Amino acid sequence: MQRLGPVASEGQGLLLVGLPKSPDGLPKTPPLQVHHSPVKATHVQDTNSSQFFICMKACPHLDGKHCVFGRVIDGMDVARRVESCGQEGATGVCVVDDCGEIKGSGAAISEDQAGPGLGDRSGKRKRAADLTEVQLLQIIKKHAGSKDPKDANGKEVKVTAGRAKLALANIRKKLAMTPDVPSQQRAFAAFAREVSDEVGASTTGGDLGKVTLGALAPELEEVGFSLSMGEISEPFESPEGFHLLMRIA
Repeated sequence: MQRLGPVASEGQGLLLVGLPKSPDGLPKTPPLQVHHSPVKATHVQDTNSSQFFICMKACPHLDGKHCVFGRVIDGMDVARRVESCGQEGATGVCVVDDCGEIKGSGAAISEDQAGPGLGDRSGKRKRAADLTEVQLLQIIKKHAGSKDPKDANGKEVKVTAGRAKLALANIRKKLAMTPDVPSQQRAFAAFAREVSDEVGASTTGGDLGKVTLGALAPELEEVGFSLSMGEISEPFESPEGFHLLMRIA
């Protein structure tokens, strides 16, 4: 699990929910075990009721002790990367960037500290220096302004660019709710077969295979070679339409 909220007794932080508490500070509402749900932690002095944690798997030992109050709907890919820093044998350092506390302070966080693609958000994502080949899954949604506005079946696409981008953003949110990377990969392929406007995606599941530098359009190469293993990109645009990529090798 990942614990979030104030780490010191400064009494600051977001007031998440107002649940009635028993004298010992525990919420009265019985808990529900929901995968990937932030769970309100025990109310303690000077925390402004803002401590909570995210369960990365079922935690039956918390039954009767804490109360589920929500579910993570976006950003679970980041949470998994944070989780990997705390697993046994992990040596990475986890740095939270652009959370509203240090943004604009001039204290830029490097990718060496934050991990691939999570450095200073004001600059472009960088490709790993030794990375020459990746394997990617792709979902593409075209729009009326695309270079070739036709879907996988050859029908004319009439949706706006905004609609195409929103469709991929919604898919990404759904993928973020899957329990692990293998499940996420299977779900990504299923979405590609169902909704991608790429010819042949219904058969390949959006698998572009292993590609080397120079084999992809510049927009796809820039994003694809900046992803870490198992990471899913944000929706981004090329002349062909809007893309969603997942690196699987």
